[in-house]
Amino acid sequence: GADHSFAYDQSSWAIGTSYAFSTTSKLKAEFMRTHVGQMSTLVDAPSDGNVRDQNINVFSLSYNFVF
Repeated sequence: GADHSFAYDQSSWAIGTSYAFSTTSKLKAEFMRTHVGQMSTLVDAPSDGNVRDQNINVFSLSYNFVF
């Protein structure tokens, strides 16, 4: 029964920007920070620890084009 319980205690915020080179190509950048509180089943913890009361930073950069 414990395997079917869901626990979520996390919050995130993000900021991003994009630049269009033309009508068919775009460069996008985003920074997101997620804070995990007591526990979250959405984050995989390492085998030797946990993610309780930690921040996770993610930076993404992508280039999109249409051909």
